[in-house]
Parts: sequence; structure tokens; C-alpha cells
Amino acid sequence: MWAAMTDPSVPLCIASADAGLRRRAEKAFTRQGYQVVEATTLAELATHASAGIQLAIIDPRMGDLQPAPLSTVRAQPALHRVPILMLTEEDIHGLGARHADRELIDLIVRAHAQLAGNAQLDLLHRVSRTLTASPDMEHTLEGVFAALSQVLHFDTATLFMLDRTGKLFIRAAFGYELHTEQLRSFEVGEGVVGWVVANRAPTIVGDSDMDTRFVSLDGRSSRSMLGVPLLVGERVVGALTLVRRAPAVQFTDGDLLLVSTIGNSAAIGLENARVHEQERALALRLEELNQLYGQEREIVDKLTESERLYGDVLSTVSHELKTPLMGIRGFAQMIRDADVEGDEARDFAKEIYENAVRLSTYVERMLQEQAVSNGVESLDLRDVRIRPLVAQVIKSLQPGAPAHDLVNHVAEDAPGVSGDPDKITQILFNLVSNAIKYSPRGGVVRVSALPQDRWLELVVEDHGVGIPPEARPRVFDRFYRVSSFETKDISGTGLGLSIVKGLVELHGGRIWVESEVGRGSAFHVTLPQTVYFPAPAEYDTVGSQPAAATTTKGSR
Repeated sequence: MWAAMTDPSVPLCIASADAGLRRRAEKAFTRQGYQVVEATTLAELATHASAGIQLAIIDPRMGDLQPAPLSTVRAQPALHRVPILMLTEEDIHGLGARHADRELIDLIVRAHAQLAGNAQLDLLHRVSRTLTASPDMEHTLEGVFAALSQVLHFDTATLFMLDRTGKLFIRAAFGYELHTEQLRSFEVGEGVVGWVVANRAPTIVGDSDMDTRFVSLDGRSSRSMLGVPLLVGERVVGALTLVRRAPAVQFTDGDLLLVSTIGNSAAIGLENARVHEQERALALRLEELNQLYGQEREIVDKLTESERLYGDVLSTVSHELKTPLMGIRGFAQMIRDADVEGDEARDFAKEIYENAVRLSTYVERMLQEQAVSNGVESLDLRDVRIRPLVAQVIKSLQPGAPAHDLVNHVAEDAPGVSGDPDKITQILFNLVSNAIKYSPRGGVVRVSALPQDRWLELVVEDHGVGIPPEARPRVFDRFYRVSSFETKDISGTGLGLSIVKGLVELHGGRIWVESEVGRGSAFHVTLPQTVYFPAPAEYDTVGSQPAAATTTKGSR
């Protein structure tokens, strides 16, 4: 069987210095259908090997093989990949005698066996290479059918896999279309495929009309079937069946051995593909779980942040509302009870008014922060000069900060910015008032401006209590206030810096803080510089301005 798988166009080589031996051997093998070439020396044998031979039959008596014929042959580079059959004394005697049919038959059988073994190894190598080209299950299934079709004729093939319930289901087919409504599973022991799995043995159905194991699903014509189990060690993973429709030649025992050989490799390939599928499914599941965990972690973080924010809001609101409300209530009650009169009543009314303003300011801040956070604030963009705005803010805050020296360090010729003057004023007001508040011992609060490419960087510096490193990432959060011994007596809503951040980002800028505990803080804000575009009427003069300037300079 395996000899039939060898390439008949590739010759055998008879290597011997004995012309009679070569002639008898050539005649014997030619009758068996082989092509034969002859060699009288090792050099000639190497030349034939380089051209291509499938077996070298060598007479060990050749002079250039002495004293170690086999070792000498194996050392020849051209023969490293050529199968070698060394003649024995019985072979030499038989090839030299007139009537030595038994010895010739024995030699031919040995040559057949060696070629068959080589062909089997080659087949297994090709099948293994096909089945291991990819760990993907679909590619492996295609590889099984491709390997079979290379060496054997059949009309259809079906590959069954054993599921967890112990049933055999069709996993792939060759030579016909799989239709879902026609698919069925087999119990172990049912039909030919069930018999193969139950007995862990290959089998041949010579004629489906005569074999009671055959289960006809659609009344199709008679056929010959071959079935082999797919085994990984002692474990059955499935089965493979091939069909030849009548009047094709029935499968033979040689075919059965061939398919069993391929089936052994196929079982390993399919098991590897199954494991690969499971690993890939597990990897996808782990990825999904990681995503779910990430989403859950994000939700937990948001809930934690919401809970913190709720606590901060409750604490701040209760403090900021309770104090003015108590004042309003107390003064109003005294006026109602007529316990005051004249100037004292006016003073109480003033206190009520100031507390009401304080409440109104707090509510307005909350509403503005919400508007900024929701992105509903709009900008009235203009060319804004920073120095006058800083002067205005300092003028309004200086009377309430007698212990502080508020310094406008913005240059007269500082570039303008493109922004909303009211909102930039609020940014400066919040930052300067914050610097005053958090430097309770007084000192210098300086506002400066530095051009940076197409941005103007504003810096508000103080020499106050500073911000601890762990608090800096959160100072711009809503309702967040630094909690420390130095700040416990400082009132505030926790909204000022959050509003500043929102307004700065609304202008497309950035805000950050540099601070050192006990040394003070510096808040940095970037705003876009104004870009000058000439009016249409100026287009003609823009290009001539350098020349005009030169003329003016020359006339001086």
C-alpha cells in the first residue's frame, strides 16, 4: 500500500562494482514497476542522490566504502537525506545465483517495507504540517479534509465531535452542504459512527444496504463507508467517516490503515484547536470581566465622590445658610417685639439686609457654578486689557484687607486677551479674594502677567498658609475646602475656585496651582491673546507700512 504512495518517477539506485549483481537487481525491481539507475562507485552514487533517488541499495563490498561501509555512506553529504538499504550476504548470494527466488523476494519485500515506512513518515509529516499551520478550529477542520483528499479518493466526509452529554454531533463536512434542519446527533453505539466510538476501533462498511450498522437518513444510494475513531491517548474526542458512492471501488484495509494514521494526527490537532478555542473564549470572558470590573469600579468611585460631595454640600450649606439666617431671625424678632427704636432699628435693618445679601450671593454662586458645570454659560468675547481689570479688582478689595498689600504687577504694554471682560473680572476677583482669605496674617498679594507664545499667563501670588500636597489635586472641586488647623476659622463656600476653573476652561485656557505649606500659593491661569486681523479697508495699507515707516525715519 505504501509503495503505491511513492513517486514512480523517482528511481532506485543499485550501487555495486559487481556488474552481474547490478543486472539481476535491476531486472527484479524493474518487474515491480520501479525505475532503476546504477552506480559503480560512491562518487556515482552521490551524483545520482543529488539528482534525486528514493532508495539506495548498496553492495557493502565496494572498494571505496572500506573499512566501514555504512559509516562511509552516512558521511557522504549527498546521501544524508536518502534512505539506505545495505545488502546482506544472503542478498549478495541470491543476486549471484541462477535460482535464488527466495532471496530476491525477501530483498524486494524489505525494499517495499522501507519505502512504505518512508512514505508513511512523509505522510505524517505533511499531515502534521497541515494540521498545525494554525491553532484555529476552522482551519484545523479544513486541514483534516485537505490531508485526506491528498492521499485518498472519497465522495463525502463527515467529522463528528463528542459533546459533554456523550452524543456525537456533526462538526464539519466535506462534499456536501450542512443544513441545520437535517443535522442530527448520534448516541454512542448508534450507527457506524456510534459503533466506531463505542468500540474504539476503525471499521469498513462494504455495502450500506447489507450492513445493519448503517443508518440511512434520506434513502440515498448504496455506498461504501469507512469510519475511524479520533483518540487522544485513551480518550475519544470524536470520529471521522468517509463515503464512496456506488459503483465506486469499496474501501480497503489499506485505506483504513491510512485514514487511521491521519486520524491520530487529526485528533491531536483538533484537541489543540479545542483548547485554543477555550483559551480564546476564556481570554474574551476575562476581558469582559475586566471591563465590567472597570465599569463597576467607576460607578463605585462616582458614588463615593457623590457621597463625599453630598457631605461637603451639606456641611457648607448648613454653615453658610445657618449664620445669616440666625442673624436675620434674631434682628427681625427684636424689631417685631418693639425692643428697639430709632438708630438701633436702622442698624438692625442694616444687619438684616447684609445677611440677606450674603444669602443671595451664596445662592447666585451655587447657580453660577451649576451653569458653568453644565456648560450653559456663554461668552461675550472682546479684546480685553488685563491691567485695568486688575486695578479695578484691587480697588474693590483693598478696603476690606487693610493688613494686605495688593500689588498690580501687570505691565502697561501687556498683550490683550480674547475674552469676556465680566467673567475675567470674576476670575481675578475670586483668585485675589481667595489669596487674601488664606493669608490671614496679611502680606503681599501680587498679580502679574507673562506672555507665553499665543497665551497670556496670569499669576496671583500670596504668602499665606499654603496648600498641603494631598489637597492640591482637589482644590478646584466643587464644595471642596482644605481642612487644616490653619484654615479651620476661615469661612467659605468651596465654590470660588471651582467657578474660576470653569470660566478659565470656557475661554479655552488652563489653571493650576503651585504651593508650599507655610510659604504661600501661586495660582496660574492662561488665557488666549487677542489675534489682530486688519479690517478690509486696511488691507491695501498693511503691505505698504514698512516702506512708509522707512520714509518717515529718513525724513527725521
